[in-house]
Amino acid sequence: MSTERASVMFNINHNTSIKHMKKSGSCPENLARFKVFTLEMESELAMHTVEMQQCFYGLSLSDLRSLEYDFAERNGIKHPFSISRGAPDRTGQ
Repeated sequence: MSTERASVMFNINHNTSIKHMKKSGSCPENLARFKVFTLEMESELAMHTVEMQQCFYGLSLSDLRSLEYDFAERNGIKHPFSISRGAPDRTGQ
């Protein structure tokens, strides 16, 4: 049973149930959220973002989202990002 369904069934706030599950150690850290990039890929994207910042080319949040989308597409990585918008929208959640 999902945590959300259990929260509704027992009339408990969803966030409260997650907090108690984390404290007791009976809940995985990521709560089955979809991981798109490995830690190595995330650090590569972070380093690129820092390099852009050091060259005085700051990235807005939408620029960063587009960069993530392009990175996933070019590397053939399965992702939950919105294809129609061309940026991470995480429409599947």
